[in-house]
Amino acid sequence: MPLMLIISLCQFSIYGPNILFLQQRSGLNGKPFKIIKFRTMYEMQDSHGHQLSDNKRTTTFGKILRFSSLDELPNLINILKNDMSLVGPRPFPVSYYHLMGAEYRKRYLVRPGITGLSQVKGRNSLSWKLRIRYDLEYVKQISFSGDLLILLKTFRYLFSNKANQFLGDESIDKFIPDFDQ
Repeated sequence: MPLMLIISLCQFSIYGPNILFLQQRSGLNGKPFKIIKFRTMYEMQDSHGHQLSDNKRTTTFGKILRFSSLDELPNLINILKNDMSLVGPRPFPVSYYHLMGAEYRKRYLVRPGITGLSQVKGRNSLSWKLRIRYDLEYVKQISFSGDLLILLKTFRYLFSNKANQFLGDESIDKFIPDFDQ
């Protein structure tokens, strides 16, 4: 809580009262919920009304929050609301659900998590297809000991130099299904 308060004060100086980012995501069984994260970008558009790239909209403090994954701290509220768990597949925007075939929708048989198998296997450096395959592997082998191992690997991964080098400029809104439905 003290860390969230400090971040909130910094966020307020940058964004004013709009310190949180809320977005509809698909949760357990594809049920929509609003994910809560710290805002890391300005809402900016070009002269044609198209949203600028993530890289151009992300603030310096936002880059720090993303690099350290501290922008995810408000996900703890989602856990308290029973929308998410600590470990599970990362929640995708609602529009992705209908782009997936029945086999890949099995990732929605468990509650989404703040961290998961695909995060410790490579995070944003992985293709969408590989991320979903790791999600399905997690769903098939879910266990308490497996969740503990993923949590330990997450902390190790967060504090390694290579952990967040692939944050990239790819917005989660640019999902391209490169798999068979």
